[in-house]
Amino acid sequence: MLCFDVQRQFQVEDTSLPVTVISDGQILAENLPKLGKNRAWVDDVLRDYACRAKDVYLLSCEPGGKLYFCRKERG
Repeated sequence: MLCFDVQRQFQVEDTSLPVTVISDGQILAENLPKLGKNRAWVDDVLRDYACRAKDVYLLSCEPGGKLYFCRKERG
């Protein structure tokens, strides 16, 4: 991607933002196609972390596949 300002030209690396999959226990099904994923993939991830969606504060995924997982605090 090329970005321009009035005085000079510079190149910026094309980066994609992470996509939120679960927020405060709610699966955001509308975001799964952005990652090329489906509900079965979410279920597999939850199984890997031995939890249910309602136990997750945040699950996000970068387009390259890197996951960020944060479980809700108990208590």
